[in-house]
Amino acid sequence: MKIRVLYFEGCPNHPPVVAMAQRLVAEHGLSARVEEIEVGPDEVEEYRFLGSPTVQVDGVDIEPAARERTDFAMSCRVYDTPDGCPSESMLRAALGLDAAAGAQSDAVPVAPSPRSQAPDSAVAPIDRAGFAAVGGSVVTAALSSACCWMPLLLIAFGASSAEASALFERWRPVLIIGAVVMLGLGFYFAYFRRAACAEGCCAARPPRGRRWQRATLWASAVVVAAFIFFPRYVGLLLDAGAADTRSAVGAEATQHVFTVEGMTCEGCAVILRHELAGLEGVIEAQVDYTTKTATIRTADNDTNDRVLSAASRLGYEATLRDR
Repeated sequence: MKIRVLYFEGCPNHPPVVAMAQRLVAEHGLSARVEEIEVGPDEVEEYRFLGSPTVQVDGVDIEPAARERTDFAMSCRVYDTPDGCPSESMLRAALGLDAAAGAQSDAVPVAPSPRSQAPDSAVAPIDRAGFAAVGGSVVTAALSSACCWMPLLLIAFGASSAEASALFERWRPVLIIGAVVMLGLGFYFAYFRRAACAEGCCAARPPRGRRWQRATLWASAVVVAAFIFFPRYVGLLLDAGAADTRSAVGAEATQHVFTVEGMTCEGCAVILRHELAGLEGVIEAQVDYTTKTATIRTADNDTNDRVLSAASRLGYEATLRDR
């Protein structure tokens, strides 16, 4: 007869279960060997591992209600007992030591799913850590592109965006690194971290919960990427479907070039261009984020002051290159 105690490293219920099995073998003089097997992620199906600890007698799970289960996973296992460990009567019944104990064991109702059985404190450390990392990555990624979307928000409410844009532009590299690191932690918790136990009580995490967590993780990764690269494509989004700011240019029109400081992405250039194009006297307006310049064609000598005022209203500092 062989008693196998399957476990993973760090499970607090593993040692007392082994001690109980060894004691029963010694007390009853059984010709049985207690074997401890540390199960790896690639061995859960081979050993029919339903969580740590799993106890088998001659390859059969000692819990009758669990013998048909196939939800093998690297997780903790909670039994329908006060301490969450397999009971002595359950092991005695599996060893054939006590018929009454066996009957009692067979009468045990099907245990509820480990997720519902486990106290929140046992599950929370893993879930909260993973979701906190993912949530933090999304927030940090959003802040990394705030230099671009925050001006749009502030301008929509009629506020200046110069100081906010400059602040987030300076911190953008740090925020991007932070977002990537926290997203990496989210993947670690979801895919690579070995299940942990809290204060002597293990809690299994069913496959459905893991699938939901991983789906949320991948969706968050898409959101993080969208925020990080937002400054690169926001100009295309703002320009899509927008009316052409150029109109017929008369022979009498003159061109003026301005240097514009304070723009942080293509979105700023698009907003400024549409603002300038709507000014009285402006026939054509073009803004280049790369060269930090704004070029207008106008037939009105008073237009330059309007350009300087409009740029200042949006939070940018414009100076006329030519007079």
